[in-house]
Amino acid sequence: MRSSAQKIANAPLQRIFYGLVVFWSVVIASIAAWDTWETYAVTLAGARTSTIESFRKDVIYRRWASEHGGIYAPVTPQTPPNPDLADLPERDIRTPSGRLLTLINPAYMTRQVHEIGNKESGTKGHLTSLNPLRAANAPDDWESRALHAFERGEKEASSLEQIGSDTYFRFMRPLVTEQSCMKCHEKQGYRVGTIRGGISAAAPWAPYRASMITQIRSNFIGYALIWLIGFWGLRWGRARLREDLTARLLAQEALLASESRLKAVIGQLETSNTELSLLNTKLVQFQGQLLQSEKLAAIGQLAAGVAHEINTPVGFVNSNLGALRNYLQSLLGLVDTYERCSIARSPQDEAVLLATRHEADLDYLREDALDLLSESHDGLERVKKIVQGLRDFSRIDSSQWEDSDLMAGLDSTLNVVSHTLGDKVEVIKHYGALPRVRCHLAQINQVFMNLLLNAAQSIEDHGQIILSSGTDGAWVWISVEDTGQGMTPEVLKRIFEPFFTTKPVGQGTGLGLSLSYDIVHKHGGHIDVSSELGRGSRFQIWLTVHEPNSMAA
Repeated sequence: MRSSAQKIANAPLQRIFYGLVVFWSVVIASIAAWDTWETYAVTLAGARTSTIESFRKDVIYRRWASEHGGIYAPVTPQTPPNPDLADLPERDIRTPSGRLLTLINPAYMTRQVHEIGNKESGTKGHLTSLNPLRAANAPDDWESRALHAFERGEKEASSLEQIGSDTYFRFMRPLVTEQSCMKCHEKQGYRVGTIRGGISAAAPWAPYRASMITQIRSNFIGYALIWLIGFWGLRWGRARLREDLTARLLAQEALLASESRLKAVIGQLETSNTELSLLNTKLVQFQGQLLQSEKLAAIGQLAAGVAHEINTPVGFVNSNLGALRNYLQSLLGLVDTYERCSIARSPQDEAVLLATRHEADLDYLREDALDLLSESHDGLERVKKIVQGLRDFSRIDSSQWEDSDLMAGLDSTLNVVSHTLGDKVEVIKHYGALPRVRCHLAQINQVFMNLLLNAAQSIEDHGQIILSSGTDGAWVWISVEDTGQGMTPEVLKRIFEPFFTTKPVGQGTGLGLSLSYDIVHKHGGHIDVSSELGRGSRFQIWLTVHEPNSMAA
């Protein structure tokens, strides 16, 4: 089976491989050709730069000599008097010591400089003109073409040319007649500004060519190595693709072979679909039961706190009522004595009445009874406040969305859980002015209770809970911040996961924050959390002022 799969995979890969090799070769050859041309152009530019520098030096030397009217040099075999200057009265002069000097005009000087340059570096220079004074200054064919081009307006001429058996890079620019040139050339009919000839410079091409060939050879070696690397990369890629394609073909054959088994499995899955649906229904019911248990746990904790809060005022009201009963018995006895003695007042009756009044301690009863009634009234008001807070917290008389005062809901929730906070927690309020928010206040109160209880439980000895609120555009926010233990980044990432809790086993279901998150999310809001281990946590609830469309529907 593997052999047939390899044959099927190898056929298209071979065509692709050879096509890529040809493409790669064309790319490398094109780059090499372009680089070769660039190397040639750079080399040619180097030769051109060298000849231009030579030309510029010749022009500078000539201009200096021309501006000074030539120079005098000793007569030697290498520097005999210039016959072209024989008509000048001061061509030859003698020094006071008797030494013979001859005038060297710019053209004479240029010729000698060219001879020195040719001997030392092989660079050739030639002063020429279409109307030369000397036959030696007559132009060759290339110079003649260049001089005619200058008369047509060309600025310079350059090219590779053969001189004798060697190749030179030749360069030439025209010489323009200046006022200092008229001393020697006025008799030829030249005027200032006219072209009277040119200076050509020729640099040997051999050293440039040798350097260029070396560079091109190095470049070709580099491109050959790059081509080999690409070629081996293509071979390696072909091998890997062949292996992958063979593996895919084998896998495809295996899949086709197991099609019947897959159909059987699919049939079994379809058969068990009903069972999965039933199981899903049970899971949904179980989740609802867990959420209900979380609510019942909160209600149980709430009931314990309410019972504790109500028990204290009810206890002293009961005690006060017992004292009031004894006071009333004494008062009623005093009243009966007054009635008996009012029929016949005798000295003995007067004494009995005084004794009864003293025993009843009427002045104390009058003062203490009022105090007991005031304390009892305060206790009943406290019970009323607790019951009202519980009623506001649960909102048992409203199950619909309505415009609600969130701060009133937070305060009623704070009253309900105040027993849990105890003396260890100091509550600080920084309330801002909030508009009424359309919400299900009983559910929002449950979120407040979960956050307050969590904040209290995170404080071990003594700490603070800071409650804040404010607005931001169409949003309102309520913040519950504590100075408790805080959370690690790992715990912070998981606090809204159902059943996740850091409490010991048996304390909490791990659904409080998850349920709070769902409630706020259903109200179209969100909860921001920040915490630092050892420095406390901050939960910020964001709600829209208006009822979300999804909930309103």
